[in-house]
Amino acid sequence: MIDILVETETLAALDAATPALAALGYTARGEYGIAGRRYFAKSDREGQRSHHLHAFTIGAPEIARHLAFRDYLRTHDAARAEYAAAKCAALQDTGAIKADYQSAKSACIARLLEEALTGPASP
Repeated sequence: MIDILVETETLAALDAATPALAALGYTARGEYGIAGRRYFAKSDREGQRSHHLHAFTIGAPEIARHLAFRDYLRTHDAARAEYAAAKCAALQDTGAIKADYQSAKSACIARLLEEALTGPASP
């Protein structure tokens, strides 16, 4: 899976580029649960998601949150393993129902994001 983060001058400019992204195989999903975002997904030939494209206006606070989460998972093996386990459990519990899958892993994401932004809680 490839996650791409894009910064744009305006969301209107990005919205105008939606047909070009569609020609590249991306499906527009709108804000998809995060205000001020444009989210696009692309699947491979087998129908499996291969790319996620998240776009925000330049300087949007959500950019720092996305990058902090990514960087935290890159540098903390236990957090990365916990997130992977939460994703597997969510998929097993909810199947392919995307909204339920997102909801099932949201508590883990919120806690790990908090750790990424403020540091792990003391034991």
